[in-house]
Amino acid sequence: MKGARGELLATGRLGPMGAALLYDTVGAVARARNFKPPEGHTVWDRSAVEGIAHEVVAGPRGVKRLTDLLIRSTDEESFARQLHGAVLNVLRDLGRRTDMGALVRRVNEVLSDSAAFRSVGAAGQRRWTLADGADAASQVSEQVLMTAANGVGEISVPRWNSATRRSPQADFDSFERLLVAILTAAQGSVRAADLANACLARLDPAHVPLVVTLDVLEYTPDSLSSEIEEQTLNRIVARQQVDALSDRERLLLATMDHTVREAATALNMGHSQCGALRRQLTTHLTRLLAMDSDGEAILREMLRYAQEWMSNRTERQDATS
Repeated sequence: MKGARGELLATGRLGPMGAALLYDTVGAVARARNFKPPEGHTVWDRSAVEGIAHEVVAGPRGVKRLTDLLIRSTDEESFARQLHGAVLNVLRDLGRRTDMGALVRRVNEVLSDSAAFRSVGAAGQRRWTLADGADAASQVSEQVLMTAANGVGEISVPRWNSATRRSPQADFDSFERLLVAILTAAQGSVRAADLANACLARLDPAHVPLVVTLDVLEYTPDSLSSEIEEQTLNRIVARQQVDALSDRERLLLATMDHTVREAATALNMGHSQCGALRRQLTTHLTRLLAMDSDGEAILREMLRYAQEWMSNRTERQDATS
């Protein structure tokens, strides 16, 4: 029994070495990826790290994560890499929930304080509509609501200099215009959480709805599943995002699954420079994809495209050398 994986394999739970590795991994990932500390904390101190570590291993999902770590790893080194990925996923999920919760609270504030809206429905099932709008629940799709939000003009973001509170995504008037546009398109009442989700189409570039218009409709097999459609859309978005990167960013992305030392050697740059540039790219991609429900899948496709681009680039260079 040598190392964290050996402990887990022998006892079915993390031992002292596993706990130490988990704490170290949470702290390292949280700080390297610039995640905000959890609620109630202003810095990533030991208490904050332990709280997130508990999230990783607690409950049925925690048991499944530990089982997956054993199955997917073959030695202590691969176990540490898999644990790194599991911690990253947990931090992203918590970040999404925290950010979305703050947005829902802000939307509720605007809805309650503006005379342009009124609530309908019982407590716990409250929906919102325009002051002169219909009470009945909206029957339009989420895509329609997001498209309406995306069509709203200039959004004003207040100046912000607080180091302890998150910056507002828009001022009151901008939120009010957004919500009026969404509820006008809704033609009925909508839950605050759904309104907040629609607002992301305008407030977060990663949530701009992707609309594909076909001039000619051709025969499509009925067996084409929604899963295949999602995969196709994810590949389109991934290709667009990779095309928008510079050559150096594509190279950094293509080697993202390497260690910094391996990537620096492959890219012929210093370790410190490679680490700094990788952190910058990681921060950019995290912000770009953090609020996208398919962000993880899109990032995997981006990595695949970048590696394919790097391979073709290397072949062209070899052919001309």
